[in-house]
Amino acid sequence: MDSILDYFPTNQWALERKGAALTSLHEYDKAYQILTSLIHAKNQKVANKASESFSELLHKKAKSIYKNRSPQEAITFFIEHHLRQNLPPILSPDLKKILRQLHSSNDNFLDIDLENHQLQLFFNTLVVDHIEAQLREQGH
Repeated sequence: MDSILDYFPTNQWALERKGAALTSLHEYDKAYQILTSLIHAKNQKVANKASESFSELLHKKAKSIYKNRSPQEAITFFIEHHLRQNLPPILSPDLKKILRQLHSSNDNFLDIDLENHQLQLFFNTLVVDHIEAQLREQGH
């Protein structure tokens, strides 16, 4: 990978693959720097792939934060970093596990679809709350 980049340092596809590889190696800071430089690339295919890899990076980092700190910090990190890059935060199965720790519901859902809808609603509420807090800080 680095050999390709030695000869073609601006090759966006190679940079995206390097960012994804660094994510797999838990080198989140380096991956973050590479992927954020690509998610708004003019080449839409590169931008889409980089956005997917960036979201995967944030999922992994959120899981790490959850294990070492708290579920609230993990979800806040995930939402905040998506919004910083103007990307929509999307709920994944990994995040649902973290959300269950935050959303203490006495409902024992027999219907998995109903539980999924409730978790999605809770996640959407957290996203909206975060955006509202940002707007208040900016004086809007």
